[in-house]
Amino acid sequence: MKYIRPLVLLFLFSLVSETASAQLTWGFKGGLNLNTIHVNSDEYFLDDFGWQPGYHAGLFFQHELSDRTDAGADLLLSQRGFRYQEVPHILNYLTVPVYVQYRLLPEFHVQAGVSASLLLGYRIDRVKSTDMANDGSISLLGGATYVFNVNWQVSARYYHALAPYQEVEYIDAGGTDTDRIRYFNRTVELSIAFTVL
Repeated sequence: MKYIRPLVLLFLFSLVSETASAQLTWGFKGGLNLNTIHVNSDEYFLDDFGWQPGYHAGLFFQHELSDRTDAGADLLLSQRGFRYQEVPHILNYLTVPVYVQYRLLPEFHVQAGVSASLLLGYRIDRVKSTDMANDGSISLLGGATYVFNVNWQVSARYYHALAPYQEVEYIDAGGTDTDRIRYFNRTVELSIAFTVL
């Protein structure tokens, strides 16, 4: 996952460039994450995984492209993870979602895009871990926003990771690689946002 770090840095550079050169709407956002894991095999541990709540907080930026379309990006600290046999596994990320937003109605918008996430830390229950977690992830995102007024809005998004947070090779007693299991983050994000400008 060596490409994740440069990609996140490129997104951050783009945000700074846009802020300096264009009129942007920006503000603060935060809220609840509901997280779980998807395993690429039906044979392993599926009943042992559960949902784990987390949070996200940070900044959002939007630039109007047309009467109905905006380009946007967020810079968020995001807590994701899952529960395995009732034990919480917490993954803390710096997350940069980049998206296009379409205004179906003045107050109701839909959005789609991609998100790059850089892993900041991983803990199992309350113990810090270095257990094979990849240093980042790429996800597709889709969601909707409801705008109450010029300052306040709420939104819901779904993140579907394309790159696994972890890969495990299973080897039999003879040393033969029998399977490679990949674990993918799945996140529902519920946010409230305050527009500053």
